[in-house]
Amino acid sequence: LPSKLLLLFYSQLVLLPMSQQSQDTNVAADELSQIHLKELVKRPGYGTVGKPIKLACNYFPLI
Repeated sequence: LPSKLLLLFYSQLVLLPMSQQSQDTNVAADELSQIHLKELVKRPGYGTVGKPIKLACNYFPLI
């Protein structure tokens, strides 16, 4: 059943004309460009609760 749903979803994506896809992309880009950083939700206290963890990574400078 999940494979049939995926196939159905995939076939609907492919069947959209390219002009429709580009138009949808333009609409989404226009909506995102109208958002200002000051309008985003504030998150007071973000990152102040929890326990500290040690993070290790492999780092070496590239010459």
